[in-house]
Amino acid sequence: MPTPRPLYRLPQLAAQDLVVVTEGEKAADAAIQLGFVATTSASGSQAAHYTDWRPLAGKTVWICRDNDDPGLKYAESVATILHKIDPANQIKIVLLPNLPPKGDLVDWVKAHSHVSNDELATQLKQIAEESEPFVGITPEESEARSGLLPAKPFPVHCFPALSGITSVTLLSKSAVIHHTSQCH
Repeated sequence: MPTPRPLYRLPQLAAQDLVVVTEGEKAADAAIQLGFVATTSASGSQAAHYTDWRPLAGKTVWICRDNDDPGLKYAESVATILHKIDPANQIKIVLLPNLPPKGDLVDWVKAHSHVSNDELATQLKQIAEESEPFVGITPEESEARSGLLPAKPFPVHCFPALSGITSVTLLSKSAVIHHTSQCH
């Protein structure tokens, strides 16, 4: 699929001040069932960065996250992208109460099937309003949440066959890391 990818239900987003973002179309449709305008990115929780989020510029955005680590990472990824868009967004990451592990908005609505959609919408609004505004993630927070160990330079001087190498450059999509060491 070409990038950038369009948001789910893009035509309905333009005239709205408030948009609910979910992880997946079923959860977006559950938010729509409650009377909200909702969207999601294409291709799953690890593809948020392939989506064009600019149609949400200047809007209030509630990201109703799934209750698992991929759900948190997706919500933070979307929030970080939206945080960089001009004009600024008002962003809140919303974790619904009493969700089962891996649960989402669909599960929350099902668990409250005895409650009217209007009442559920009121509850969701209250939960979102009580959620803290998203103000960004520091690199340290991002690293801590990733579960990865901090990167350290590889000691190439430890290999006798490479004893003449004094510099190593690692290339990745997001960074160029250059390390120079003195071989002894």
